[in-house]
Amino acid sequence: MSTPAVAIIYTSNGPVETALSALHHTLPVPIGTQVLAETVCSPINPSDVRQVTGANPFKQKATTKLGTDHPVTVGGNEGLFRVLQVGKDSPLKAGDLCIPRVPGLGTWRTHILCDQTDLVCVPSSLTVEQAATIGVNPLTAYQLLTQFVDLQKGNWVLQNGGNSAVGKLITQMARIMGVNTISVVREREDFESVAEELRDLGATQVITDTQNQDLTFSVAEWIGNSSVRIAFNCVGGTSASALVKKLSQGGTLVTYGALNGADLVIPFATPEFVFKGIVATGYWLTANIMRDPELKIKTLEKVYRYYQQGLLKAPSFSKARCSFEDFAHCYQ
Repeated sequence: MSTPAVAIIYTSNGPVETALSALHHTLPVPIGTQVLAETVCSPINPSDVRQVTGANPFKQKATTKLGTDHPVTVGGNEGLFRVLQVGKDSPLKAGDLCIPRVPGLGTWRTHILCDQTDLVCVPSSLTVEQAATIGVNPLTAYQLLTQFVDLQKGNWVLQNGGNSAVGKLITQMARIMGVNTISVVREREDFESVAEELRDLGATQVITDTQNQDLTFSVAEWIGNSSVRIAFNCVGGTSASALVKKLSQGGTLVTYGALNGADLVIPFATPEFVFKGIVATGYWLTANIMRDPELKIKTLEKVYRYYQQGLLKAPSFSKARCSFEDFAHCYQ
């Protein structure tokens, strides 16, 4: 018996309000290693919106398997699915909870029919929110902390965008690893309450971006005999160059975003690079996963343990209920 389903699709890039539409279709009974699953929860990540508009370099694959006479793309990269039916050759079973194995599966839909290799089972002990959002921000935070330098207990990490979802996760994971953090946040009226929240999550120090960019401001007293091994930049502009100046000898600047839209400003000709041996590089989770899908599995296992041991708190997010026809406006 076929299953009625709805998916949020787009046929070409453009403004979210006009590019997205709801596609009603039916899905057949799974065969072979196929899996039919229902969507439990599907987040709207800013990177998903950039994919719709065309600002994200990663392009999801279009398909005609939903019954259209032209290729369509289903939006969304994160989501939690519950298996309903499986083909006779699939090792999965009804009731299993799964997330996408690689980016581009398309999660803004009520149901999905895919091969079992497209999914990864997650522990039922995770909350819906933890499981549905585990595939992007937590993995980004863990890989940033572990793939570039060999951080030791007592080392320091510096980051701008400290109040972002990834920033909060970096703070918590660094605390678990015994690593100190200096989190930079923008000036705001509620700075003290934000700083208190970040300190509760494990931030060692919290400063404003004005302090970060003040050439007379020093973190040396906090660091003592230790070192700032790595800095994470998701803001861009002069905020990044200020991070560079606080790195210790041989430190690394990793850029994984540009929230303010400004070009990266890095003083390559200054003593920081010439005499301190600073390294600047970039990071993109999608590229990491596409290059090595098994790395995602290994990273997920680490994050599972953090959640199951009560060591990690998932960042808060807004929830909205809307019809599929109004889905294009939910991201607002």
